[in-house]
Amino acid sequence: KKSKFIMKVSLHNRYCKVSTSEHLGCPRRNDPTDALCALYRQWRGYGLIITGNVMIDRRALEAPRNVVLDQTTNKKRMRAWAQACGDQLVLVQLSHPGRQSPLANSWNKPFAPCSKVLKLSGVGVQLHRTPRVVTAKEISEIITMFGISTRLAREAGFSGIQIHAAHGYFLSHCLSLGMIQVLFDTIDIVLKNLHAGILSVKINALQEEIDTVSLIRQLGAKGVDIIELSPGGSYSTGMRCLGDPRDFGAKLFDPIPIVLENFFSTNVSENTSALLVSGDMHTQHHVLLKRYPHLLIGFGRAACVCPDLSRLLVAAQNNTLPKPPQFFRSLTDRMPVALRRIFIPGLRFGWYQRQLKRIAYGKAVQPKQGHALYLLFVFPRALFFEPARLFAHPYSWQTSVFGWGLLLLLLS
Repeated sequence: KKSKFIMKVSLHNRYCKVSTSEHLGCPRRNDPTDALCALYRQWRGYGLIITGNVMIDRRALEAPRNVVLDQTTNKKRMRAWAQACGDQLVLVQLSHPGRQSPLANSWNKPFAPCSKVLKLSGVGVQLHRTPRVVTAKEISEIITMFGISTRLAREAGFSGIQIHAAHGYFLSHCLSLGMIQVLFDTIDIVLKNLHAGILSVKINALQEEIDTVSLIRQLGAKGVDIIELSPGGSYSTGMRCLGDPRDFGAKLFDPIPIVLENFFSTNVSENTSALLVSGDMHTQHHVLLKRYPHLLIGFGRAACVCPDLSRLLVAAQNNTLPKPPQFFRSLTDRMPVALRRIFIPGLRFGWYQRQLKRIAYGKAVQPKQGHALYLLFVFPRALFFEPARLFAHPYSWQTSVFGWGLLLLLLS
């Protein structure tokens, strides 16, 4: 039997462009840009599109060039972004980074469910301040912000919302600490503001302190239409989007096949949510779609290098996806693990982001694009210091004092 979601809507196909961190928002106002809209026009062939993570709070960004959706967001720019996707179903992924807000956004302390600092796997340099613990009142305010952003997204013309509760962000962090009610309260307020739109929740397929199959059933009972299972862990333990598992000094275990088998081994009612899985699925999509009628197949990195991938799969055309260039592989093979973790993962992540920017500006993907300029300029701006944030709204004097001082020092 098909899930209530697949019966509820008419999809062009069961392929989905999952959330990708494009970093193409305006760094001063955090509104959608023309480049971001142009990029999403290239993904119109997917049955479902999920945007890159959109922040609900201007004080808490995952990166300086995130899009923020609140009362001060330019509504015209949001409508243009929704319209750029054509008649496809488009979900806005709403997120709060929690402790995963780097120094490039603000030198204010981030706030999170606990005070444990994030040590970013694959970077080596400490780029996040020790967070302060949120109060019960602040948790309530964050939940309210999810509701406000949901209403604004629907007013802009988007089909629905995906709540980001994976990869160590605020809600994922709450789950790992056993604070599951925070996620449930967030779902409740989003549903109140969704107005018959589509609701998705993204979770890790393997989550600390949580039985995934049980959580899937609970989310279905709450009225969630689509549950995305991410194979990646968190940015502190190593993420698939950052590169080869060995770059983290450990093998990244993919729990999705086991979760699917355990979930579908029992009778699944018509009220069950659709499941969305991603992570190198383009090589086995036909088998998965035939075996699991509740399943949607998601593409992230593959969509970054092949915008037409869904059309190619529908037409059953073979395709070879470009991969990041080897970064001195012969040299790094002999590097100790600690040194490998400083260079490789961040460069792989950045390579995919640069391909997204090329696609947005109408250029072809460049598989042999080197890492030097990214390592010297783009990477530090994304995590350490973004000059445009000196004029950001709202104004942060801590960031500006540090930024102007650093700028003057470099000029001198």
